[in-house]
Amino acid sequence: MDRTITKLECTELENDGFQLRKNILTVLSVWYRNYRTRKALAEMSDRLLDDVGISPYEAKQESHRPFWK
Repeated sequence: MDRTITKLECTELENDGFQLRKNILTVLSVWYRNYRTRKALAEMSDRLLDDVGISPYEAKQESHRPFWK
């Protein structure tokens, strides 16, 4: 038995696809932000780290974490 997809079902499928793309872009954005901020943290001088209240040990620990965590 053949079934025709209604206009409403088609719209719902398009919305699901849009939401999936949006979710993927959100995750990629967070990963990229983690990468950039951890790289910047690794490059900070001890003086700058002291200004923001982070010890060199904490900065090293954080900068070595994978970007996806």
